[in-house]
Amino acid sequence: MLPGRTVMKAGMFVVIGFIILSTSGCISPYTYTIIDGKATITAFSAGNTGLLVITNRLGGCTVADIGKGAFSWYSGLTSVTIPDTVTSIGDGAFTDCTSLTSVTIGSSVTSIGSWAFSDCTNLTSVAIPNSVTAIGYTAFLGCTNLPPSISAKRPLRR
Repeated sequence: MLPGRTVMKAGMFVVIGFIILSTSGCISPYTYTIIDGKATITAFSAGNTGLLVITNRLGGCTVADIGKGAFSWYSGLTSVTIPDTVTSIGDGAFTDCTSLTSVTIGSSVTSIGSWAFSDCTNLTSVAIPNSVTAIGYTAFLGCTNLPPSISAKRPLRR
């Protein structure tokens, strides 16, 4: 197999760089891995998206995780809704998304990684559900427009 190419076990998708080509010819803006029937988004590539409702299924599997750095430095995002199927947001997942103003986190998320939203300088609103039991170090560092109740959150373990 050539470097940079991975064939998914299900035989439905071929990952080439950051574009996923399905056998039906559809192109997905997500790059992801599937382990034990659960999908983890590892990268995102699309035009000026603005509002994004992250999909809850990829490759026929439930999206369970937003991987490390998956959406980082993506300046096209202004608002993100994370589905209820997601249980964790990885380290640096949305770091330096400077146009991001609001985030709605699904009710199944239990952990938010370190630096997950750091340097999202226009972020003014984050809806954190009660299901979150762990917030990593500096998850909201540099989010200067967030209310102190969120931006000052210390690492959390419930």
